[in-house]
Amino acid sequence: MKNCDYCGKANEEGSLLCLGCGSPLPSPQAAGSQKAAETSSTASEAPGLNARRATTILAVVLGVQLIAGLLVMIIGIVAFKAQGHELGDTKQLRRPTRTMAEPIAALATVSGGLAMLFMSRSLIREQLSDASPTGAAWFIGSSKQIAQGVGIGVLTGVCYAVAAILWMAIFGPHRKPAAIPVLLLWLGVFTALVLAPLAEEPLFRGLLYGGYRRSFGPLSAAILTTVIFCIMHVGQMIQFPPVMVGTVGVALAALWFRLRSAAIGPAIAVHFGYNATVLALSAMSFR
Repeated sequence: MKNCDYCGKANEEGSLLCLGCGSPLPSPQAAGSQKAAETSSTASEAPGLNARRATTILAVVLGVQLIAGLLVMIIGIVAFKAQGHELGDTKQLRRPTRTMAEPIAALATVSGGLAMLFMSRSLIREQLSDASPTGAAWFIGSSKQIAQGVGIGVLTGVCYAVAAILWMAIFGPHRKPAAIPVLLLWLGVFTALVLAPLAEEPLFRGLLYGGYRRSFGPLSAAILTTVIFCIMHVGQMIQFPPVMVGTVGVALAALWFRLRSAAIGPAIAVHFGYNATVLALSAMSFR
């Protein structure tokens, strides 16, 4: 038995017209199609990677990084006090502060990356394998694309070097960084070449861009992710303003390769090539 949608009268299952008012009755095929359409609509509205979820992941990553950095600072201060030094002595405090910079950066990067993985797999597991512009595109990409990404990263690093040379020609040479133990120096190199590209590109060019593009469109997504990426490196920009040229350049180049290859691997390669070039040029300039 099926009821008429107009008058409500019960009719035999095979009836095409209502016996009470003569209105057409829905066929079983039409009812099934309607149900399938409703199911499809519900599935399409299911929450996935969007601006809200991407920002939530970013907030958790930043919070974890802050906690990790504070933990290293506390340990460093306790060790500093245990050696009989006074916190009020700025000359004595300068060296351990510089020494803690590399461990803080390394631990914050690793902890933030782990937090990103956990949150991503919890909130948007299916979108991680989505190679479209609104997905995270967590794929390695082809070896050719990886090689091209490294090359573009090197070129971006050279552009930064040109900007740095022009800046120093106008405003004077950049202050030589203080010497640190060799072990910490290599820790900084490892963070710049391995940890930072692996942690930052899946976050910025993967999760954030994909989520913001789905919610705000391609141009807004590109601007937002680049601005946030620059804010994350604002300390380096304050110390040496030409860093802004390199930071914006590597952000845009990595984003372009992520979209061109539909994979995050080439974007990581761009970041690696850029950092490697900057480190190499910096080492040569301060020899």
